[in-house]
Amino acid sequence: MAKRILGFLKPNIELQPWDGEVSTLDPPDRVILSISQPGQMPFKPVVEIGESVKTGEFIAMSPSRTGIHSSITGKVSAIGPGYNREGREVLCVTIDRESDDDFAAPHPVQNLVAASRDELIEAFAELGFASPWKPRSLESQLSEEEKLPITTVVIKAVDEEPPLAVQRRFLTEFAEDFSESVAAIRKLAQDARVVVVVPEEFASRARTLLKDVEIFPVTNDILDCNNTLLLLKITRKFYPFHTDPRADGIIILSAEDVAFAARCLHKGKPRTNKLITVSAPDLPKPVTVRVRLGTPVRFVLDSLNIQLKSNDRVVFGGLLTGIAQPDIETPITRTTNGVIIIPKEKVIPFSDAPCINCGRCVQICPVNIQVNLVGRFSEFGLFETAVKNGSGSCVECGLCAYVCPSRRPLMQYMQFANSEFEKIMNQVSQEGV
Repeated sequence: MAKRILGFLKPNIELQPWDGEVSTLDPPDRVILSISQPGQMPFKPVVEIGESVKTGEFIAMSPSRTGIHSSITGKVSAIGPGYNREGREVLCVTIDRESDDDFAAPHPVQNLVAASRDELIEAFAELGFASPWKPRSLESQLSEEEKLPITTVVIKAVDEEPPLAVQRRFLTEFAEDFSESVAAIRKLAQDARVVVVVPEEFASRARTLLKDVEIFPVTNDILDCNNTLLLLKITRKFYPFHTDPRADGIIILSAEDVAFAARCLHKGKPRTNKLITVSAPDLPKPVTVRVRLGTPVRFVLDSLNIQLKSNDRVVFGGLLTGIAQPDIETPITRTTNGVIIIPKEKVIPFSDAPCINCGRCVQICPVNIQVNLVGRFSEFGLFETAVKNGSGSCVECGLCAYVCPSRRPLMQYMQFANSEFEKIMNQVSQEGV
């Protein structure tokens, strides 16, 4: 049942915390590593097909020394187009594993507390981290956005939706790495506000564990874990799809990315792993596992003895906002927090059913979009009208589609309108109109 709090409709859908151990899967037989993102300049490959690479070796770099590393030791078998979890074409490097890990030469930082701010920044650069803080030697190569001062750092130790249990683990199993990294972030941020978002049941632990930062407890409610709505509560400013918080000096980091920073700095080795929560009918309950970045989901399922049947659905993410994958070779990336297998008998096939104007989507929308109307604008290609009527304010919580009795893909219609509108505006900009 929904209730109105602070102007938002709050659905009663909460995370179910899970306290099982994290296990580590063996390295896969091959990894597929994306070196580009739609709408962004790709990283420049620094390897060639047929070249042997070590674990942790750079395979692609940007001018600001942010880089992509090999997560296994092997040989580059392909450099070419692939697809990300949204089905968009990206540039990928495929590496076939040839032996056990042979790591590139490490550059460790033994004492993070004693290290100076400049030493930490330089260490992050050497490891190729996508750190917002760059060495002074690179100032001439930075984009205008990278030069903007940072005023607020938000670190999320909460998961987006059930049954994911990744980010919260860094307040328990990996608390030491997380606390060290947060202390390093505090040093790098200087006078900026540092906010750590934690589940309210971990608030007391977080205040003991983390010093000189602001602890922001939230419930396990879906909307309390939503990025856009979190920023609204923390900064008192709403950032729709076409606005970038970075322009206001605000950055969001996951607890996982932050925690891996300390471990990588201590070892002097770049990050090669990712935690994901896997749910499937073959498993008695969800499991969280550590896998190599770029691991095809096929390998994950095989390692967990999950038998995929014809017409079963493989979803990356959660049930509300996750994306079904057409190919079990789709790789695990840094944004993959969960893999859910929906058996064919529970899959609701898409049907082009008309809206019945029941109003449930409007009632549950946390930002009061007239979803039924805007969805139809998008459905019939009226993208500018859809954006003007609210699709640009969609926070992509997925609740509208969840309650829709006609099973209309309402969140996807919002995303479609925003994506197509962005293409229109980019084309207008390029033509100088």
